[in-house]
Amino acid sequence: MECLICKSGDGKTPLMMETGGKNLNDFHNQWDIKYQNAINSQDGEGKKPYLKRLLSNSLTLKILTELHTKNTLGIRIYSNEVLMCIEGMVQFNKSKSAVLAKILSLWSGVRLDNPTMQSDRRVANPYVCLMGGIQPALLDKLLNETHQQAGLAARFLLSFVEENPEITTKAERDRLGQEKERLGGSSLINNFLQRLVDNRDGAHTSQYDEKAGLLMGEFEDSLKRKRKQGSEAENAVYPKLVTYCHRLALLIHYLRESDPERNSISSITVQSTIKLIEFYEQ
Repeated sequence: MECLICKSGDGKTPLMMETGGKNLNDFHNQWDIKYQNAINSQDGEGKKPYLKRLLSNSLTLKILTELHTKNTLGIRIYSNEVLMCIEGMVQFNKSKSAVLAKILSLWSGVRLDNPTMQSDRRVANPYVCLMGGIQPALLDKLLNETHQQAGLAARFLLSFVEENPEITTKAERDRLGQEKERLGGSSLINNFLQRLVDNRDGAHTSQYDEKAGLLMGEFEDSLKRKRKQGSEAENAVYPKLVTYCHRLALLIHYLRESDPERNSISSITVQSTIKLIEFYEQ
């Protein structure tokens, strides 16, 4: 779960689009066409095709479960206002606490059961990535006492979006855009997402090499020591950061490696992961 904190008009939506949003939209446009073609060519009462999805907007828990049962390797939920994602899942449910418990289970990857009288809906291995923006004035609503006590607040990675005061002209922005392309920014993201799309119907296991495993273990130990020395709020956050260590290491591994399924997670990847965790830790 990640939340970008910035004022309205500060550019959180363009930032999300530049860091993969446009690529995901392109994938979904292609799948929309294939789905519609499959529907139009369907003859008789054969098995109805399903619409592939990696990304969706605010969803009720019912719709989320139905989508996830068809897209078993995960769904990313994105909204410009992250509170809408949470409120959307709570919508039409009488018990907010019961829905919050299911959201916590989704983050932990625990089996999700959400049956109805008509359907025995369940996801054995859920993976749901919740991401969005929030305005500073609404941050207290996201991190309110209910969400803190439930453990939801501690699961969010929070980051502030700030404009670089040194970039003030269109010429400078264009120069940075050209530099990004020279370094392969757009193609890197597109190739990374394409590999995930191509391989998402199969299970893969990644392991740390020996040096990387030792380095990650030492960093985990340091986070656990900080937990014991910290406040009550920090006591809730640090175990989640330990989990994020491995999730982010896997993400960076897939971004960096041309063949991530065959190669182990390296110490260089772990070092980058540690820097990223330390950024969120501030």
